[in-house]
Amino acid sequence: MAHERALLVIADPIARWDQKREGTLALAAEAQSSGWRVFHSTPQDVVFSGEGLRAAATSVSVEWPARLGAEAFRVTQGATTYVPLESLGAVLVRPDPPVDLAYLHMLQLLTTVEERVRIVNRPSRLLRWNEKLSALLFADAMLPTVIRMEGSTVLDAKERNTRKNWGETVTKSLDEARGRGVSRSGSTGASGSAPPKPVWLLEQPFNPRVAEGDKRVFIVAGKVVGGFNRIPADGAWLASIRLGAKITPLNLTPAEVSICQRIGEWSKREDLHFLGVDLIGERLSEINLTSVGGLVEAQENYGVEVAKEFFRSLAMA
Repeated sequence: MAHERALLVIADPIARWDQKREGTLALAAEAQSSGWRVFHSTPQDVVFSGEGLRAAATSVSVEWPARLGAEAFRVTQGATTYVPLESLGAVLVRPDPPVDLAYLHMLQLLTTVEERVRIVNRPSRLLRWNEKLSALLFADAMLPTVIRMEGSTVLDAKERNTRKNWGETVTKSLDEARGRGVSRSGSTGASGSAPPKPVWLLEQPFNPRVAEGDKRVFIVAGKVVGGFNRIPADGAWLASIRLGAKITPLNLTPAEVSICQRIGEWSKREDLHFLGVDLIGERLSEINLTSVGGLVEAQENYGVEVAKEFFRSLAMA
């Protein structure tokens, strides 16, 4: 194995991926086009023993649908070998949430080698920053927010009165993603499921400007490289592609540009190479740090080559 050009993608089993839309496939295909040998492991394939941190890595070949004249990626799996992570050129951490104990323990293991192999995003930073909580660093750009555990009543009279003035509220589980674990008070036919209990929750007033769209902005190596807008499907209030949201071109306002610039500067300081920032009505919603999605949609609809910029900047790092 040419170690310096070997890329390991730690992600969910390939059988679970959407073969038409999975962003991990876009990254793997671009890596291959850029001269990397690509391997795939699941979190269960990563093990520490007397020989150090290793993974059962399966070689994969991935081809873009457009280059095949097809609707889906073509994925071919090859042989599986045990690979020391320190021997690799880079590792991508792409398992989907939930961010449960199994996910956290995987990150803790990966931190033991992150000074000796390039891991994106850096596991120690993924342990530090939750996708919902990291947005609190830019709280002035968010809607009013309460973070609490399910069942908690630790709010004083002033805070309770303030929340009453919110009207409808949106509640999100801190550990979920892609519209899961999200509920809206007073909503009928809600697009998201109520979060399980007990769990840590984020609560905000419902932002009616979601009808104008939820903007996904890709930040690579601290710079905005493009994105798109997502309009909720008819009768829905969650702007999730998974739930049928319509994709429209990205147009950022000056306020939104400023928010993204601030997040980009922060991401460079934190060595967070790849982010997906979500904005609704000039307000910051989330900073996606883990399995950032939407890469295929950005490229197919608007020619935004996020994966190509990802590897170009990685080579320069």
